[in-house]
Amino acid sequence: MQITNVQAKSVAHQFFLYFFIALGAFLAAFALQVFFIPNSLIDGGTVGLAMIFGKLTDPKYIPLYLVLINLPFVYLAYRSIGRTFVIHMIYAVIVFAIAMVLIHEYLPWQFSGMRILNGNLTMI
Repeated sequence: MQITNVQAKSVAHQFFLYFFIALGAFLAAFALQVFFIPNSLIDGGTVGLAMIFGKLTDPKYIPLYLVLINLPFVYLAYRSIGRTFVIHMIYAVIVFAIAMVLIHEYLPWQFSGMRILNGNLTMI
């Protein structure tokens, strides 16, 4: 089977699309695990609700809460926007949740701010 230029462009486009969705999900998960959660900050939207539920129970359950809170929006998006958007949304939420778990388990970094000491910025 010969791949035409249009098919190759479409495959390359899909590859980059999913790559950048995964990159964005990883960066968002990194920001939550390294900056938001250690400093007791809350984000907005469904992520913020998941963080609040995680604060009430255990922060390790935030990825699970995130997936559960997004389920009604998957249904609504399928009915109003379409299947392609829902596939991208499910992929992004799953990659985001997996990245949160992996970052929590394997990257124990925490940023607790900076302070000025003798005119120099130092890590707290």
